[in-house]
Amino acid sequence: MKGTLLYTAAQLNDAILKQWHVEVYQHDELLDQGGVIEYQTKDIVKMKDGHYFMKSKCEFLVRE
Repeated sequence: MKGTLLYTAAQLNDAILKQWHVEVYQHDELLDQGGVIEYQTKDIVKMKDGHYFMKSKCEFLVRE
């Protein structure tokens, strides 16, 4: 994984506002090849393609 990991709600909000292409990983395994985040809650991230991911189980990466 090479890029910038998004750790905080503020970083995820930046990704939402700026429409960044975000990849989703779990234990260094690619779960979602990427897309734009539609919204987040305290516990989940919803991608515009309709997939939901648990924040506590996943890593969100913006490619450089």
